[in-house]
Amino acid sequence: MKRVAVCGSVSYDIVHRKGRVYESWGGIIFNILSLSLDNTLNIIPVTYVGSDRLSALLKILPLNISTKKILISNGTNVNRLHIIDENNRIEFITPLSPQIELNHLKELSNVDFLHINPVMGKEFSIQTLEDITKFFSCKRMIDIHSMLLGIDKNGKRYFRNLTAKEEDIIFSYFDIIQMNERESQIIMKGRFNSFNSFPYSKIILITKGAKGVLVNYKNITVEIGVERKEGNSIGAGDIFSGAFISMYLKTEDPFESAKFGAKIASQSIGPNTIQEKIQQIKRGGV
Repeated sequence: MKRVAVCGSVSYDIVHRKGRVYESWGGIIFNILSLSLDNTLNIIPVTYVGSDRLSALLKILPLNISTKKILISNGTNVNRLHIIDENNRIEFITPLSPQIELNHLKELSNVDFLHINPVMGKEFSIQTLEDITKFFSCKRMIDIHSMLLGIDKNGKRYFRNLTAKEEDIIFSYFDIIQMNERESQIIMKGRFNSFNSFPYSKIILITKGAKGVLVNYKNITVEIGVERKEGNSIGAGDIFSGAFISMYLKTEDPFESAKFGAKIASQSIGPNTIQEKIQQIKRGGV
């Protein structure tokens, strides 16, 4: 079995949306559950989980998801998200788990694929992100979504620019870089002012929710559309990346992998709550 390490935060979200309140797992849960649908993979999440949520988390994990690198913290994983509409959310972060450090990752240096998804934005120091390249020769992917979100003194998220150092590390040391449409607009106000200005050998994935995904690789840009579905798109980007990785490990074709990822993500958008999405993924019903 090929081994995929997924590193970042688990979240337990309390979501306020259109007058409704519901709770569900989130964060890298969407990555690992969509990956677990591929029974040829062994998925190794590297994450901190609050002791208050540990037993509940372990109950939902399929057998091909390893628990050996699930680290226990004294905090919690609860987030509060206020969704005004699909493009406008107000998010308050309650937890700030301890940082994931290089020594948590070193023994996984022989995995076949490494995915970094800093859901909280600060799971990894800049030095750790840079040093990862000394130990992992496999393909390395990063979702920069939450790295463009700062946190104010009240725990509220806000958009920010990457520092020059952060940008250098991301675009120098990672092979596959994922962002959403709004984040790409922020990134492309700087030195990457067009698709052709991205590094030639990097795979750039720009997810567009129910509209599909843009893929840029070796100065070729392809827009992959999907059948538009209205509904709750939360988690669709992480479902996309899980499906993308699964197909990429088989084909090494970023365009075919993105097409598969977009199809799976779009089928999860529908009128589902996050909890229904998770149950749907666990049943293999995507």
